[in-house]
Amino acid sequence: MLSPHPLPFRRHGILIASLAILPVSFAAISLTPNANEAVATTPMASEGVHGAMVAQDVHAHPSIEQMATALDLNIQQPTLWTNFLEQLKREYEGDTNRTEALKALETLGTNLDLPEIHSTAAQQTATTNAIAPAYIFARAAHVLSPTDLDHLETLRKILQLNQDNGSLPALATRWAMRAETGGTNAIPHAEYSLLLGVLDKKDGALREMKTALRLDPNNPAYRFDLARLLFLEERYAEALEHMRALVITQPDNHVVLHRYAWLLLRRPEVTESEKKQALRLVNRANQLTGYENSAYLTTQLQAFNLLEHGTQQLQSLRARFRPAQKPSSK
Repeated sequence: MLSPHPLPFRRHGILIASLAILPVSFAAISLTPNANEAVATTPMASEGVHGAMVAQDVHAHPSIEQMATALDLNIQQPTLWTNFLEQLKREYEGDTNRTEALKALETLGTNLDLPEIHSTAAQQTATTNAIAPAYIFARAAHVLSPTDLDHLETLRKILQLNQDNGSLPALATRWAMRAETGGTNAIPHAEYSLLLGVLDKKDGALREMKTALRLDPNNPAYRFDLARLLFLEERYAEALEHMRALVITQPDNHVVLHRYAWLLLRRPEVTESEKKQALRLVNRANQLTGYENSAYLTTQLQAFNLLEHGTQQLQSLRARFRPAQKPSSK
């Protein structure tokens, strides 16, 4: 079954047409635009032509970085995906340090329409310092499932890794063009917001995520990240308002429940009622995850401490806590 969030960047059709590589149909990834994500009506001619040049060079002199660039320019192109995965698998075969990453690539080969598989591949390849492939997989996961909080967060973390290899300025130019010509498609604005945030351009990051949420107002991932950005800017009331809205629509999303509790406890001059609310929220998050998440347990311990609960309750919770795991820095 094809994903309900197909890859939407059909405006790069110029690349497929110029290369005449394959028919438009793709057994794994749908090329049909999502009804809720209108595709830009203004062709990105310069990006498409550059993508064609990159793709042609990929066929002549295949390299992981060139293939990643070509896919970034035209992420729905089937032949590029096939060649990209085959090249990666050849590079990873026989490397014992890349066994898990190779498994992820093998799984992805027949599941290109599943964002969870892309996200797993992103995380596994990132652990091997293959940042260019990790970025492509993370971006594909977000494009396939733009409402998923975890996929958006994975993309943000991969972009942070890209800071060290000097690729962000080129990405910034490319993503700025996507956002400018993206029409009513929220995805380019959300991606550009992540990139601007990593580059510490806070005003731009806020502007773009607000635009993404305006274009896709029911997207929990964009509201979630907007709350994070607002909190970093010490705009606590606005951040918490967005988290309240999320809890109403996603009362059993443990990620949302924990983040709301975490923000409440770190707001200056947190009130007693907010401490109690945070305790209820994080306790529910722990119930939903079977008390297996060390970050959630740490937050609940902090709530207990702020409320000055008795040592018996603290000891009961600590009994479930794994001391070897470090508290989250979220």
